[in-house]
Amino acid sequence: MIKKLKENFLILLISNMLTIVMVVVAPRIHGAIANLMVTVSDSDFGFSLPMIFYYISFAIIVCAFMCLRKPQAVRDIVINNSISSNEPSISDVEKAEEMRERYRNRQYSLESSKYDAVKDYTYSVLSPYMTDEYLEILCQNIKLYDIPESCIVPVKTNGTLNTLDIRHYSWNIGERLGWSGQKRATFIKLCFPTELKDVEVESMRRTLRQKGKCVIEIDVPDYNDYQFHHQK
Repeated sequence: MIKKLKENFLILLISNMLTIVMVVVAPRIHGAIANLMVTVSDSDFGFSLPMIFYYISFAIIVCAFMCLRKPQAVRDIVINNSISSNEPSISDVEKAEEMRERYRNRQYSLESSKYDAVKDYTYSVLSPYMTDEYLEILCQNIKLYDIPESCIVPVKTNGTLNTLDIRHYSWNIGERLGWSGQKRATFIKLCFPTELKDVEVESMRRTLRQKGKCVIEIDVPDYNDYQFHHQK
């Protein structure tokens, strides 16, 4: 920006100087030449010397202006070419969008597969202790739990399972779904309010993997896998 202002100032300065020369100095030169050439007719030269001086001055102004403008024009071309070369082509944009779409589809497929595995596990380990209606509600609760302000519907068991079984169940499914310990404890507190009425969320969070007498064992998934071992 400062360099541009300097160039404009230089152009203005040269123009003003040449204008002063043409307006102030040129008439004096014209008078001097007229006195010297008083005996010589204009036809001998084709053009009068003052006119030649004016033509030369005008040519100098044009040349100075073009010389100062040329570097700026070259820089503008270089900058425009650089901007154009940095812009992605249509094919690159389409390719990037295609890759994003593939990634979204893979993620959606993975999440669907995880949910299907959790649903199968839920029916497998809890069907002896819950009705089909409650099992379906529980699976819907799992799907809705990641949606903010969703409504979690309480369910009940037949009273055979103890709190450790429910905590182990929560840890197992939460490990596949990427839930934190707090989220797992809160989920079962909302879903099983009757069975867990005497247990606080914080207490459950700290004892989700507690060992003891239980029906539902802790099921640690293999590395980078979401399947349950009882399904293999």
